Amino acid sequence: MAEVEELLPIRNLFSLGSYQQVINKSSSGQQIAARRSLLYRAYVAQARYSLVLAELKADDPSVDLRAIRLLARYFVKEDVLDEIRALAAEEVTSPMVASVVATVWINENELELALQAVARHSKDLECAAITVQIYLKLNRLDLAKKELANIKTWADDATLAQIIEAWISIYEGSDQKYQEAFYVFEELASSTSATSKLLVGQAVCRLHAKNYDAAEHLLLEALNKSNNDQEALANLIVLGHAASKPDLVSTYLGYRNLFHLIKV
Repeated sequence: MAEVEELLPIRNLFSLGSYQQVINKSSSGQQIAARRSLLYRAYVAQARYSLVLAELKADDPSVDLRAIRLLARYFVKEDVLDEIRALAAEEVTSPMVASVVATVWINENELELALQAVARHSKDLECAAITVQIYLKLNRLDLAKKELANIKTWADDATLAQIIEAWISIYEGSDQKYQEAFYVFEELASSTSATSKLLVGQAVCRLHAKNYDAAEHLLLEALNKSNNDQEALANLIVLGHAASKPDLVSTYLGYRNLFHLIKV
């Protein structure tokens, strides 16, 4: 329990997209497995794949760290799907492993497999967040809202629970809901730090509300904080189409394609 409480602030930073702070805080202190897992998850989130592959060994005694190394290999376009299937078939009780497996299957658009990966970890907040994401991708708002209601029974005040609620508000799709979601991201940004993840969240709300100038400003601010933020780039391309700005589309589509050619 003490270990969980000690790492909670770092987990919250990860949820907010404060990956460098996660790295800074995880690099100090006792290097327990859970702390190292958060450290290397943050490196993966920053697309620092070569560092992860250099420092983590394929035979690491921690199954969490082996899974994170596998995720880095996936993102540098190695064919690891058979290894992901084998990992998913193991009787692994780690929510971290489930999150990694589900992340790969979501990227492969294998949503049922992703759901299976996180199903046994309904009381882990990251797995619950992934479950909600999948339900929204499947256009099952009813199931997403049911999952959120369950989350609120045991993690109502959690940072990630607030973000999940904002996702659902955006999906529900009304001016009021877009504004409610915007306020969640804005409040989190003002109370912690305006990470690129939170700025993109605000921008998506403005984009749906057809406030294109505000959305563009927020997305450019996100890129200023993280110049390879794929969500910011993707939403700038969407914004370019929606606002009839072909130059914006061509600029950021080219930038995004260039990034995908580079293996970090």
